[in-house]
Amino acid sequence: MTKFIFITGCSPGGIGSALARSFHTRGHHVIASGRTASEIDPSLSLLGITTLILDVTSFESINSAAQRVNSETGGRLDILVDNAGVIQVLPFADEPVAEDWQFIKGYGLDKLRYTKEKSS
Repeated sequence: MTKFIFITGCSPGGIGSALARSFHTRGHHVIASGRTASEIDPSLSLLGITTLILDVTSFESINSAAQRVNSETGGRLDILVDNAGVIQVLPFADEPVAEDWQFIKGYGLDKLRYTKEKSS
């Protein structure tokens, strides 16, 4: 049975891109995303994989992507691979300050909760 699979963080040469290819070759309907058009592996659309822009740090972008995924899948998403990541560099010896913890909470926990709400 064909599954609808949405994968975030599908940059060239990355894990997301490799997963998109693998699921696609097994006959599944794959939707691959990246933060900008230039950050999505261009070969994915050549294979017939649906691509879309999704900045996981933006609620507006999450809303837009959720609507598009809903439209593409008829409201049936079987698998979400949340592969997108954000790098925040801190010197090793520095202890994270309140702003750093807020970023981690906002990026990770709040986005996860919000994405779950949008998928319900």
